[in-house]
Amino acid sequence: MYNNKQLALGAFLGILVPALIMTLMYLFKFKESSLESFIDAAVAQGIASAIIVLAVLGNLGLFFLCLWRDKLWAARGVMMATLLYGILMLYFKLQA
Repeated sequence: MYNNKQLALGAFLGILVPALIMTLMYLFKFKESSLESFIDAAVAQGIASAIIVLAVLGNLGLFFLCLWRDKLWAARGVMMATLLYGILMLYFKLQA
C-alpha cells in the first residue's frame, strides 16, 4: 500500500511540475496575451511540443531528487507522468 501512495505522489508531482513551469513561462514571457490565445498561437506555430519539452525538463530534477531520497516508487510515478507528457508532445508534433 505504501508503494501505491508513493507512485501516486510521484505521478501527481510529475504532472504538476511541468504544468507550473508552463504557467511560469506564460506569465513571464507572454503575459500580454490571454492564456487561450497563447495556447492557440503555440499550436498554430508548431511550438507547443517545444514548450512541453522545456517544461518537462523540470521532471528531471524531480526524478533525481526522488532517487536521491530513495523514493523509488515516486521516481517511477515521475517517469509515468513524463511518458504521458511525451505522448502529448508527440501528438502536437504529428499534428503539425
